[in-house]
Amino acid sequence: MRDNPQFLTVGDGPLARRIAWRRLDGAGAPVVWLGGFKSDMESTKALAIEDWCRSAGRPMIRMDYSGHGVSPGDFREGTISRWAEEARAVLERIAVAPAIVVGSSMGG
Repeated sequence: MRDNPQFLTVGDGPLARRIAWRRLDGAGAPVVWLGGFKSDMESTKALAIEDWCRSAGRPMIRMDYSGHGVSPGDFREGTISRWAEEARAVLERIAVAPAIVVGSSMGG
């Protein structure tokens, strides 16, 4: 069973969103997974990369954009600009160190 997600608030006022994320501890630069359109951090690709990170002892961060997966919000209110802002917030506030960014589709 995977850990429960943590949440990060992105944006201000009426545009604020809560973003779900999970971290796997390890050594070195964190691998940050950015999923695709209508995908989430429990996707086959995200979990396969997490399994690789676990076996290699590398840290990993996975996230769900607003309106995706366990992140609250109405998917129909999402935009590429909002989701990019959310990814940037995770990189700057959660990953902190220079990261290895891996993505699929929209997250690529």
